[in-house]
Amino acid sequence: LAAGTLVVKEDTKISPKPMRTPAIRKSAFVYADWIQLEQLTDAELVSIREYLSRRGTLPRLRRIQLVRAIGVPIARKMGGSNPIDYELFLEELYALKTNPTPRRTS
Repeated sequence: LAAGTLVVKEDTKISPKPMRTPAIRKSAFVYADWIQLEQLTDAELVSIREYLSRRGTLPRLRRIQLVRAIGVPIARKMGGSNPIDYELFLEELYALKTNPTPRRTS
């Protein structure tokens, strides 16, 4: 506590726990027809992974802002059409990119 302020120092050596690929029901792959995985950059994949691993801790408004900030440019680049559930879109992208044969449940 100094000059009426509080300084918080985070340990930057701690990395987030690895995220498991979300299990997506077969019927949930609604965007797979137009997803073009070869257009997804490594930086975009990192952003998607970070978002998916932390979304549960985010306030609703921030979650909506982030999912759109990440998903809209990628969907446009891939030729996606509206309306899009960007949350599901990012889940599908991550599942398809990180697991050639994503786990599908009925």
